[in-house]
Amino acid sequence: MGGGRVNQYLELVEMLINPDLFIMGGGISADHAKWTKYVKIKTELVPAALHNDAGIVGAALAFAR
Repeated sequence: MGGGRVNQYLELVEMLINPDLFIMGGGISADHAKWTKYVKIKTELVPAALHNDAGIVGAALAFAR
């Protein structure tokens, strides 16, 4: 996976909502070193600390509220 399509998507989101930070979770975060070098956006981009488990942990926390 290159980072071209991810870059296109993030550029669009960046233009629409002007975020301060992108946190990428899920399977894509585990291989972040392979694709982040292709992403050319102004917004800071970091992999989720929980990588592929970020979504399930977030869902469990939302359910627990």
